[in-house]
Amino acid sequence: MIGSGNVPFQFLHAQDLIDFYMLVLDAGRTGIYNVGTDRFGTLCRDLEAFIHHVGSTSTVKSLPVALTINTLRVLYWMGLSPLVPWHYLTYHKACYFGTQLLLDLGWKPNYSNGDILKESYEWFLNHHGQSSTEIGPPHRSPLKQRILWLVKQLS
Repeated sequence: MIGSGNVPFQFLHAQDLIDFYMLVLDAGRTGIYNVGTDRFGTLCRDLEAFIHHVGSTSTVKSLPVALTINTLRVLYWMGLSPLVPWHYLTYHKACYFGTQLLLDLGWKPNYSNGDILKESYEWFLNHHGQSSTEIGPPHRSPLKQRILWLVKQLS
């Protein structure tokens, strides 16, 4: 991961987002809301807990921020990275919103960061090897792994 990962990082499950939107829609509470789970920790801690949960021997590795970002910039410029600047310029920074206003409106997220990671992993296991025509493409166009393919081959 870029940097230590010891910063708060909040995910949001799509179903929790839909539940929130339906709540404010039904209540006639228009506005701009930042929505995220109320159960999250640091990115590093959540990933380590996920790795432990699935019984993997993987470990979270910290990469130096400046060197990693500049390397990713060059790879992006060369067309070799599937990551766009938004990814590598934000993933090492704290990303979370206060949820008290949302909770006061009566909303309660059903998923924690850990739940979201586990569900995503289970979905992957259940659909691994299926073609995009069977499950539908996750993006408008398939993600080209580019340099990540080489990294995966070497690791």
